[in-house]
Amino acid sequence: AQVASFPSDNHDVYKDFVGEALIVAADQINLSREKKDSAVPRVEFSPKQCITFAKINLKSAHKAGPDIDRALRNLKFGLSFLRDASKTINYWKEHYNLSLSLSEEYAHAMFVKGGDSAEIIECVNEIIDNARCLEDSCKAYEVLILALYSSGKKLMAVDQA
Repeated sequence: AQVASFPSDNHDVYKDFVGEALIVAADQINLSREKKDSAVPRVEFSPKQCITFAKINLKSAHKAGPDIDRALRNLKFGLSFLRDASKTINYWKEHYNLSLSLSEEYAHAMFVKGGDSAEIIECVNEIIDNARCLEDSCKAYEVLILALYSSGKKLMAVDQA
């Protein structure tokens, strides 16, 4: 059987297409979580599906480019799917790298966007509590210090530094 392939000069076009398809897929999956109509039941997914959807949302956030709102949305849904998977597994233990990436990027994006400092600090504390080593918590501490400083808690920021 012959496999169709894109000519090498169209590799960037192919990557752009895949990136756009990933964003659309993540949006469609996330729509199942946003049902505002209480008459429509929320779609429930298996833990394995939740982990897959968390990964798709992380990749989609990476494809969002400068669109911080889209990235934040995907990261928030990714974390939501991870937390849903935690009904049967400890997602920090079973999917450490995914948990760390989603949490770090969400906290950082929230800070860049000027989000709620309490939510940023909560996310950062979760990273620090679950970090396996000091290196894994460095980015979280950086965001924590920046969030505290920008929210007027300069002495607390200095204490963290």
